[in-house]
Amino acid sequence: MDIKLINQNEADCTMACIAMVGRTTLSAVHKAFPEFDGIGCNTKDTVNILDRLNIPHILYASDRLFFGRLYILTVPSLNILGGNHDIVVINHSDGSTIILDPNNGKDTKMYYSHLDEKNSAQLISWSNPIEIIQ
Repeated sequence: MDIKLINQNEADCTMACIAMVGRTTLSAVHKAFPEFDGIGCNTKDTVNILDRLNIPHILYASDRLFFGRLYILTVPSLNILGGNHDIVVINHSDGSTIILDPNNGKDTKMYYSHLDEKNSAQLISWSNPIEIIQ
């Protein structure tokens, strides 16, 4: 899956994740959801934006992830105490995983990564997995 990292602005990690999986721009996602309040998005907002951009998806009740699939996951924020954050996870059929965190590359931000890098953390907990249908 050829998906490129898109960095978020201050509080639009969900929008950046949708831009990544939709292979569009952050600006285009913002235009599709003009009521964004600059604070963040909940799962209902995420599904609404995916629908508006015609990005096929499935919202899971289970937190199990399967190989060969693409997800947007809600994870504990590494930068805001008690906050949530969204990331993209690519689970390849061969069992390898790639994590694309919209905070990756921002000097003052911690981020989730499948690699052991400075300012990175391993993914150990998530909720509200949304599979993006390819």
